[in-house]
Amino acid sequence: AHKEIIDAADVVVLSRGNLGVALAPEKVFLAQKLLVRAAGIGGKPVFVSRVVDSMTEAPRPTRAEATDVANLVLDGADGIVLGSETFRGSYPVEAATFISDICRSAEECFSASTFYQMQMETLGAYALHPDMSKSEALASSAVRAAGKMDAKLIIVFTVTGNTARMLSKYKPSQPVLCVVCPTSSAAQYSSSRRRASIGSANGASMKRSSSVAAFKEGTL
Repeated sequence: AHKEIIDAADVVVLSRGNLGVALAPEKVFLAQKLLVRAAGIGGKPVFVSRVVDSMTEAPRPTRAEATDVANLVLDGADGIVLGSETFRGSYPVEAATFISDICRSAEECFSASTFYQMQMETLGAYALHPDMSKSEALASSAVRAAGKMDAKLIIVFTVTGNTARMLSKYKPSQPVLCVVCPTSSAAQYSSSRRRASIGSANGASMKRSSSVAAFKEGTL
């Protein structure tokens, strides 16, 4: 059932509070890992909540919570959602600061090449339909080429956002700049890690100007 939900969703948010109600405690970690993985394979940004509950009353997370947040980043989660820790907790600023610091430290240990290889192996060996779409093939090749060339930035031009989502699912080490037409769609494509969007009413001129600027700066 989770595959149908992920396919229909724009973004996946895992509430560990709800998972804890629906599952035995010893099974929550496995469900979390499987759902984060499934969302990543589907190209959907995934966020996780209820990660530092102790900071509702305490100024620091427990060591177990800090480790858990770091492992979420390493597993491929795109973000952490703070709830009670900030809207009714005693240390909202400290909670946000600790989460940010932990995520930054974990990002430094994140291996984009290993994650890319894992995604490719899963899509090729375990997917029900291993034949890639054109967008998927183009996106995976672009990420691989960017890694080989040590590019500083990946620019993707998109109308529906599908190519941008396919590219971001591989979690490249380079920032991803999405040039979106029309502008009303731009905000939707900024939720994955290391991805930002800009909109343009004139897609052709935006493609030319941004590509020329990137080549001049040596970032493309």
